[in-house]
Amino acid sequence: MAKTVAYFYDPDVGNFHYGAGHPMKPHRLALTHSLVLHYGLYKKMIVFKPYQASQHDMCRFHSEDYIDFLCLGFCVLQCGADSLGCDRLGCFNLSIRGHGECVEYVKSFNIPLLVLGGGGYTVRNVARCWTYETSLLVEEAISEELPYSGKDYPVIPPHQEGHSHKTPEWPRAKGS
Repeated sequence: MAKTVAYFYDPDVGNFHYGAGHPMKPHRLALTHSLVLHYGLYKKMIVFKPYQASQHDMCRFHSEDYIDFLCLGFCVLQCGADSLGCDRLGCFNLSIRGHGECVEYVKSFNIPLLVLGGGGYTVRNVARCWTYETSLLVEEAISEELPYSGKDYPVIPPHQEGHSHKTPEWPRAKGS
């Protein structure tokens, strides 16, 4: 039985641009959200649009007991897609399915998860990866073909070995 999945998305998040050459590409969140909508995955989640906290909201305090309570019994799983093969900054060379297996493994402990994105600098693969992992979290199989795309664009492309500039000598050579 699928657990309740809360999905937070702010439509403004994809509108930021940090400049040419900057590795962070917030547009990948908008692409992921588009795929989540077109696959209908949002129907399996509680969707929240966060509001921008005011200064008053930020200045509220909670008791120490309450904070201690919140810090127990859950896992924050940061799913940086920069570990995918062929990512500009990645070096672990994981496939999208391999990345998803990591999510499935942590999910198997049956504890509350807060799953976050982050990392991943090849936008098309980040959106695919996060959409695939969202489908795993809501236990909903998705089509191999991207919605509104041709047969040449599967959600999980064949794994390709990425070129890594990192060698056993790399950390020492970099400082030389």
